[in-house]
Amino acid sequence: PALYKWYGLLDRVWPGSALRQLAPKLLLNQAVSSSLISPSFLCWSSCVEAALAGRLTAASGRAKVASDTYQRLRADVRRIVCTSFMLWLPANAINFVFVPPHLRIAFMSVVACGWGGFLSYVAHREMEQDEQTTSSTVSGPA
Repeated sequence: PALYKWYGLLDRVWPGSALRQLAPKLLLNQAVSSSLISPSFLCWSSCVEAALAGRLTAASGRAKVASDTYQRLRADVRRIVCTSFMLWLPANAINFVFVPPHLRIAFMSVVACGWGGFLSYVAHREMEQDEQTTSSTVSGPA
C-alpha cells in the first residue's frame, strides 16, 4: 500500500509520461528509495547474520556488529547506490511510461527480487571475504 500511494503521489504531482514530467518522478523516486532501501538492507543483513551466528548475545558482540556494519556501510553504500541508478532509473522509466498504474507494484516487485538477490550477493560475498581475512590473520601464514 505504501508504494501504491507513493506512485500515486508522484503521478498527481507530475501527471503524464513526457520527459518533463518523467524526469522529476525518476529523480525523486531514486533519491528517496536508494538512500533508504539499499543501506537498510545491508544493515538488516549484517544484524540477521550476526544474530543467527550468536554474536549479539553480549554487549561486546553487539558493539562489534554495530562497528562492522558501520564500516560496511561506509565502504559499500556509494558503490551500491551508484549501481542502483543503473537498474532502477530504467526500470522506473519503464514503469512510469508503459506499465498501467494498477500493475506498477507487481512490475517493480519483480525487479526488486533481482535487486535483492544482487544486494544479498554483495553482502554475503563481503562477509565471506572478511571471514577469510580474519581466519588467515588469526592462523598466520601457512
